[in-house]
Amino acid sequence: MTDLLHEIVEVITSDYNGSLIAEEQRADLHVYKDGQLSSISEINTQSIIFDDGDEVELLDSDINWLSYIKQTI
Repeated sequence: MTDLLHEIVEVITSDYNGSLIAEEQRADLHVYKDGQLSSISEINTQSIIFDDGDEVELLDSDINWLSYIKQTI
């Protein structure tokens, strides 16, 4: 999992200057959070921020979220 996190942080840092803002990139990012589809508004080198204001640290993220993010970005 640390390799996956490292790869995501590397891409966010190098390609998006440390923060991928979904609206600016015209990205439609969604994951299931607590059984409901939730939209991601931003991914930075530390956390995932959802449209509803919830913020989840990358280290505490679901492995499925990280896999999806890695494939998408």
